[in-house]
Amino acid sequence: MKAGFIILIVSLSPLFLGAQSAILPSPSLSTGVKSSLAMSIGKGDVMAIAEFLADKVELTIESEQEMLMKNETVERLREFYTAHPAKGYIPISSSGSKTEEFGELTTDNGSFQVSLQFTKQTSRRLITAMRLGSRTS
Repeated sequence: MKAGFIILIVSLSPLFLGAQSAILPSPSLSTGVKSSLAMSIGKGDVMAIAEFLADKVELTIESEQEMLMKNETVERLREFYTAHPAKGYIPISSSGSKTEEFGELTTDNGSFQVSLQFTKQTSRRLITAMRLGSRTS
């Protein structure tokens, strides 16, 4: 009887873990640099986000894609957050190699899917591509 109960728990645990991971960010997403970045995105703190940007960033907002210098990226993000005041950001997943992160940004006028791509320069990971797209329901 005990063996059957243990097998049932083990076989059902992925269902519960999967449901939990869809709601809560991965523990690895809530530590170190990612945590600071996630908080900055969630607050719309463009100057703090700038600390994580590479010298050139491929920025896509909705369907408008541009390759921008860091200072231009900061300006476009400032314009975005002015039009869409941030309410919060939830990192949802990251690639195993930690070169990508996906999340959801909630604003006063809708939710946006966020995709970030990183490169490692010296000892830091910097954003080389950032995509913000309206979430379709």
